[in-house]
Amino acid sequence: MGEIKYRQAKNEDLLAIIELWKEFIDFQKVRDSFFSRSEEGPEKFCKFIAGNIRKDDAGVYVAEKDGEVIAHILASIQNYPPSLKLRDMD
Repeated sequence: MGEIKYRQAKNEDLLAIIELWKEFIDFQKVRDSFFSRSEEGPEKFCKFIAGNIRKDDAGVYVAEKDGEVIAHILASIQNYPPSLKLRDMD
């Protein structure tokens, strides 16, 4: 069994990240059709992840086992998450 290593994602990881995303979305679709991916979904998600790899206020990380990317995570800093009603900070 290989050791799992964690590191910042690089542009070279994009294809593996997209394949994992497609697998996850297809898994979810079986449970809820809301998660049906569009034809251009993988391309759009790739651009989204690539953009976040380069941002100062976001981080994309991967887990790697035996040289293969097996998981990814995106973390970002947002003042007002789009899912919440905006409120004054005062």
